[in-house]
Amino acid sequence: MVDVKDGVKRILDMHIRQQQVSSFVKSVLKHIIPNDIWGDDSNRDAFMAVVVQLVSLRRYEVLSLQNIGNGIKISKMAWLTSGIKPALHLSTCEAEKQRQMLYEFLYWLFADVVVSLIKTNFYATDTVPFKNRVFYFRHETWSRINQSLQSVFKRNLLKPIEMPLVTSALAGESFHKALGFSTTRLIPKESGARMIMNLGRKPKPKELAQIGLNPEQIKQLMCYRYNGENLLSINQLLTNAHHVLTLEKTEQSDLMKTTMLGLDDIYTRFKAFKLGLVAASADGSIPQLYCCKMDIASCFDTINQDKLLSLLQSFLTKTDYVIQKYAVLYASGDRIRRVFQKRARDAGQLS
Repeated sequence: MVDVKDGVKRILDMHIRQQQVSSFVKSVLKHIIPNDIWGDDSNRDAFMAVVVQLVSLRRYEVLSLQNIGNGIKISKMAWLTSGIKPALHLSTCEAEKQRQMLYEFLYWLFADVVVSLIKTNFYATDTVPFKNRVFYFRHETWSRINQSLQSVFKRNLLKPIEMPLVTSALAGESFHKALGFSTTRLIPKESGARMIMNLGRKPKPKELAQIGLNPEQIKQLMCYRYNGENLLSINQLLTNAHHVLTLEKTEQSDLMKTTMLGLDDIYTRFKAFKLGLVAASADGSIPQLYCCKMDIASCFDTINQDKLLSLLQSFLTKTDYVIQKYAVLYASGDRIRRVFQKRARDAGQLS
């Protein structure tokens, strides 16, 4: 085992290969699921192949029940065809019932057994250098990595907050301006890890109690940040502010003239740059170019927050804004669907 404290830079070397994860899951399944359930080896092998596919999925990729059931022959599974003569032609209703029973079994096996096996024994995460590829770590290994990295972040980036200050910020006179707290997770990099805050997670009342809020304060906060089902997340609280900044970005195009928001913008700039080089060349050729790559160490961690807020303040050109919510209707097949959207407008234009 690599000493985590001395080898934080080699986090990715400590992961478990996907083949090892799938082999472990398949081995457990072979011990707990009787062969009679599958009917024959071909059905079992078809399911095990889907297990390998599941472990190999990239982030955001999904498997459907139809994918899981591909290659599995119902006719081989005696418990699904019990009481039915092999030569008897099944009605459409009976065949559909058998298929539904198979899907229910496969759903249970995947959701409650396979996924639980993976969650119980491994920590799965994406990484910075490999983006959406999923890496697996043993829980005890990741726990040591996490503890070591947290000590680094506490020493260099984070600072403790007194509990009375937390209570005052969340339940004091300015509680309606408080964004609250968020959970964090660590994404491994080639060197160390990146701390990411989950601003889309909704806080729970019991978590508010754990940080010192009394029942009356929790009730007050919930009345303000309640959407009928859950407390609003930080992202939801900032939705209107995002619409306002989107309006200003659209109206003040010069604000973003040095910014590239995606590959399309990069392509447009590079194409214009290439055409300029060709036009400036006497023989129409492109001169030899040299590229220099720069990286700012701890870029997001070292942003001057006060300076950032002052810049944002200068971008706001209106005194008041109105958030409009409207419905968009569009045709989808033979149906008309409705989607609610929001946008910011200058309040002065609506008066």
